[in-house]
Amino acid sequence: MEKQLCIIEKDHGFRPSARCVFPKKNLYSVAQRENLKLAICEVKDKLQRELKQYKEKLITQTRKRTKVLKKELKLSSLARFWRKGRIREEGI
Repeated sequence: MEKQLCIIEKDHGFRPSARCVFPKKNLYSVAQRENLKLAICEVKDKLQRELKQYKEKLITQTRKRTKVLKKELKLSSLARFWRKGRIREEGI
């Protein structure tokens, strides 16, 4: 994981930005405020929200994959899977 933090001071306030690089996703957050502490807190909150969404998405994907694998192992060899559920070959 790669992390970067950059703070720019301009005439109308501070503009901190943060970036986290993950294998399949880049998280990026920017805020602009007069107070540096408030701006950093806002960037931190945005990154935490995005990181939580990313983490939950990975967890749900792995759970779905394990459910599909378990289901495939329990069924007979005549049953086949398609994307929208189970289809049995009948009359063969």
